Amino acid sequence: MKEDKQPVVKKDMNVSVSQKIYPIPTEVISDGKIVKKNLTKLDLDEAWLLHELKQQNISHVKEVIFAQVQTDGTLVTYVKDQMEA
Repeated sequence: MKEDKQPVVKKDMNVSVSQKIYPIPTEVISDGKIVKKNLTKLDLDEAWLLHELKQQNISHVKEVIFAQVQTDGTLVTYVKDQMEA
């Protein structure tokens, strides 16, 4: 294939490629309860989870309807207030 006809990749556009730490996103909180077996599978613990929640200004696990560790290791949370809005 001619050089000017090759497809564009993220590197060509200076788009950062997130590093995969985990193979798939994993649920760690469901309906205000910690899913301990999934934390263990990810080699994480409750202390890590509580620290991450605190970083997001979440005081109690009970406030969280759903939380998931993404493949890049970040924590995505959905709190009850967000879901009701």
